[in-house]
Amino acid sequence: MIEVAHCVICNGAIATVKRALVAPFLAERIWSRKPFCVDLVRCGDCGFLFYNPRLDDEELQRLYSDYRKDEYLRMRHASEPWYTAQFNEDLASTAS
Repeated sequence: MIEVAHCVICNGAIATVKRALVAPFLAERIWSRKPFCVDLVRCGDCGFLFYNPRLDDEELQRLYSDYRKDEYLRMRHASEPWYTAQFNEDLASTAS
């Protein structure tokens, strides 16, 4: 994980808004662990909200490896029952 000191969009000053829990799916998929807390920060210049620390390149690879394929769907559905095969398929649909 990468701790940042400035906004990732505009390089403005950031301030912690509150502590936030990493989603169970993300904690399991990326780090093979239980959920944990990170800071939710807001940029004072552009207002962008984001988690700090941020994912590094290796963590992003673990998250998006075989993105939305069977294993991804199984893991996500296990902690987010609303994330069904149909929902996953609808995300890839070109229909409006």
